[in-house]
Amino acid sequence: MRLAALVPPLIVVAGGIYTYSRPMKMRSFVSAQAWEEKPQTAKRRHRERAQNWGLGLIAFGLFWLLAALVP
Repeated sequence: MRLAALVPPLIVVAGGIYTYSRPMKMRSFVSAQAWEEKPQTAKRRHRERAQNWGLGLIAFGLFWLLAALVP
C-alpha cells in the first residue's frame, strides 16, 4: 500500500468536514431569487443543503479510504 493512495480520500473527508462545519461560507445552494424573497427560509435551506453535502463528502471519503486500506 502506498501513502499516495490515502491522500485523495483524506482530502475529500477534510472538504466534507469544512463544508459541514461552515455551511454559510460555501457558495449558495439556494437561488438568488429565493434568497431575496424569503431570506430566513433560504438561509435555513442553504445551511441544510450545505451540511448534507458535507455529510455526503465525509461518507464518500471514508468509504474511499476504507477501499484504499483493504488489500
